[in-house]
Amino acid sequence: MASLSLQRVRLLLGAAEVVGMLPVTDSGAGLAGARWQEFKRDAGQFTGLLTSPGSELIIKGLACEGAVARLRALVGRTRLHRQYRTTRRLAAQGLPVVPARALLSASVSGVPHVLLVMDRAQGPTLLDFLARITESDHIRARAQHRVADAAGRLVARVVAKGLFNRDHKPSNIIVTDVGDDQTPASLGIIDAVDFRKVTPTLVFAAPTRMLASMIIEPTGVGVRPRHALMRRALRAYLDESWHLASRSDADSDEAMDRTWEHQSARAFWQSIGERVVRHGDPTPRVNPLAT
Repeated sequence: MASLSLQRVRLLLGAAEVVGMLPVTDSGAGLAGARWQEFKRDAGQFTGLLTSPGSELIIKGLACEGAVARLRALVGRTRLHRQYRTTRRLAAQGLPVVPARALLSASVSGVPHVLLVMDRAQGPTLLDFLARITESDHIRARAQHRVADAAGRLVARVVAKGLFNRDHKPSNIIVTDVGDDQTPASLGIIDAVDFRKVTPTLVFAAPTRMLASMIIEPTGVGVRPRHALMRRALRAYLDESWHLASRSDADSDEAMDRTWEHQSARAFWQSIGERVVRHGDPTPRVNPLAT
């Protein structure tokens, strides 16, 4: 893996001068077939796709301008260092996360950068999926339901590990498989920088925040999910939470208590709605659907 992809990343970005959205590379590096496509640039950070023969890699870059930023990079305290460590930790716990391959250092336009190298996951982001539902009727209702179920189950799996994601927005989640009538849909996490441990005071607030985040971002870009899909994701979260808790007990076949489910659904739904309102204007600084 390193000889095929990471060495090429070093050669390309280590010798690159980024001019606008295109890198100018040293032709002697043997990477004439490599292509760079930038998706996003904001506040000293960029994300793009590096395509070379035999590999597709996502590169996230963070500029380290100034003494403090360089010191943070030196001691491994940048956002990208945290994402690299958290991604590997989530993978070790069996959570569906896009692998982080390496952290690199490079000079881009003469500025020191930290670079995070990740596999390119195949499939649309959950936000793209919601946009397709809004803009056309080509996605069947059953596929929408399966993806909504998967979204709820993902929240339950994360919380069951004693974790929560403070930035659990749909653009940070990828739909790796929409499933079929026999197979459930599956999702993957593509940005793990804001994962934290669930403290006793956050047992209820953590899943509420994650579920609300999946409403806030799409609302801000005009693709708010249908009420039925939001309800379905909540029900899937409760169902998966119950079964994950049951598996840890001796009686793993216990059916979910419907009274508990109905009461929990009402409490969560009210709390999610309140959090969405408290958030205020959901319009993002950079529209991820426009990149």
